[in-house]
Amino acid sequence: MKKALKIIGIIIVVIVLIYVGVVAYDNISNKIKSEKRYNERINAKTLQEYIKTHSNYEYYRDDEDYNEYFINTYTTDEFKCDILDKKIKDIYNNYFILEDNSIYEFDLYELYSNNQNCKKIDMEIKSFVRDTYDTSKIYVITTDNKIYDFYNFENKYEYKSDSSFSKVKANIILKGDVKQILYVNGTYVGANYDDEKATYLVLKNDGIVYKQEYFNQKLTSEKVFLSDSEYGKISYIDGYYDSEKNIYNIERIISDKGYFYKGIEETEECQKYKDIECEKKIMQSAIYKRFSKDIKLIGDTYTLLTDNTILSTSELTRKLDKELKE
Repeated sequence: MKKALKIIGIIIVVIVLIYVGVVAYDNISNKIKSEKRYNERINAKTLQEYIKTHSNYEYYRDDEDYNEYFINTYTTDEFKCDILDKKIKDIYNNYFILEDNSIYEFDLYELYSNNQNCKKIDMEIKSFVRDTYDTSKIYVITTDNKIYDFYNFENKYEYKSDSSFSKVKANIILKGDVKQILYVNGTYVGANYDDEKATYLVLKNDGIVYKQEYFNQKLTSEKVFLSDSEYGKISYIDGYYDSEKNIYNIERIISDKGYFYKGIEETEECQKYKDIECEKKIMQSAIYKRFSKDIKLIGDTYTLLTDNTILSTSELTRKLDKELKE
């Protein structure tokens, strides 16, 4: 009996030792993995590495890190689109615009009948003009100088200078040197658009934003609103007109110098004192400043990286991981 109890005791001790050993091994193994992930996270050398280590929960040590730095990505290795290695000059929502003005619609998850995630749209296009007053509008200018709705082009929805479409706007669009128009304000001194008095911000192909004033369809004044000295050659601008203050508030700028957006400047004082409010200002994306060499093209909705990864442009407003090494 004693011998049996002794054997049982030895077995129990062995089991306990094995359990303790397994737990200890798991703890050590998990700690090694955690340290490895942490080192990968703070030593990211490219934006692709940074995204990898900031889009996976396992790379975070606590929820605070997750909430502050987590990046959402869209495309995977399964995304197929042969034209990504060609010269893409812009991204309009879910459309790639090539240098020759050919258009490819893309879907981040589903295939088209060509077994690709992108498909060419049959359009004979001379140029495109965005309308930021109505953010859903992109005007297509055809080779015969007609203006169509980009998203309704297949139905041949044409904009004509009549009671429903400003002649001033049409004249600006058809000049051929314009990338984007931003309606600021306007009044009608008569019964129709012929007597329009209006102010527009116009982004031209030279990357400069001009403030233009019109009366009776004639340009009466043109001044530089945003030059290329501060933000570089601008390709996209977003904002809204404040009628009460009679100013145009800029929210986003995309240029050859990067991605700029209106964010909160967290100074030491405004973070410390309740009665001091943190101010909003236009600031450059910290992620862009650090990893600009890994970005191929920034669109208003999506950004294309050098390895053809696509992510939401809004992710560029994330703070840069404070533990990231230089």
